[in-house]
Amino acid sequence: MNAVKSAGDPLTQHVEITLLDSVRLTQRDFANALRARARDASRDDSLVLLYVHGFGTSLREAREHAAQARVRSRSSAPWVVFCWPSRGSGVAWPSASHIFSRAYLEDSAAAAASRPAFAQTVRDLLPVVGGAHLLLVAHSLGAQIVGESLAGDSALRDALGADPLRALAFFAPDVETRRFRDHILSATSLLARRVVVYVSVDDRVLTLSRSFNKSERAGLIRGPAKAHPGVETVDATDGTAAEDRLQRVLGSHHALRRASAALFDLVHIVGRSRDAACRLTLGTATGVEQGVWRLTRLPLPPLSVLEACSPSRP
Repeated sequence: MNAVKSAGDPLTQHVEITLLDSVRLTQRDFANALRARARDASRDDSLVLLYVHGFGTSLREAREHAAQARVRSRSSAPWVVFCWPSRGSGVAWPSASHIFSRAYLEDSAAAAASRPAFAQTVRDLLPVVGGAHLLLVAHSLGAQIVGESLAGDSALRDALGADPLRALAFFAPDVETRRFRDHILSATSLLARRVVVYVSVDDRVLTLSRSFNKSERAGLIRGPAKAHPGVETVDATDGTAAEDRLQRVLGSHHALRRASAALFDLVHIVGRSRDAACRLTLGTATGVEQGVWRLTRLPLPPLSVLEACSPSRP
């Protein structure tokens, strides 16, 4: 159980998460509790989010970041975190050949080694939650785990082919752009009812990754975002974020937990299966071209206005 403390508006200001209690459940008890939450029609969402974190995130941080994101999403939908063994500090002693990038390279190797465990996790969750209730969210380096698993694990592909995800979202994916476009997106098109990619122009973590990898990264754009067939692309650069003045100037602009406008879009448009044009109705985004949206700087609307939106079309 977490306690949430905010000095002001959690959509734009700091949220402090304190762990008050922890309960260890058997796999069966956890599955039963999650099944009840996912399919309880009395709640505002019949939805479960499976969140795969990115680079430099410890177990404690993964839990806290998911809790902060849930608060800022303004939804009671539960978040399940797949926590892979990232180097929590994001730093490591340099080596002769990798003076600045050793921690990143170690996390990349750990991410690749975590794919079988992730695939098994999804296969375990599907019969419990049901693909129609599951929103899979991959952040940063976690997009490599998710994307490569969905593209290459035959057992996982068979399971999702029979029971597709409600939606698949990549937020600031730290994947080489051409591989993401030509291999991952094409391989996942039949595994989810909806695929959304959140990108930006000022993500400093992805800028460093581009330098380390000497290749363009899928979540970092230079100029207008580009359309991908069958995929919604959302430019989150201008969206409301919980950043103070110092963070706006010097921050990484990479953290999902602070991206309030993107979280609203992720949960209430994508997760709740609302039509993409709802973004125009609410004023939360403008249309750039077919399949491409840009989040606006407008204050986020109250949830009551969502009643004006239509469900998404197949």
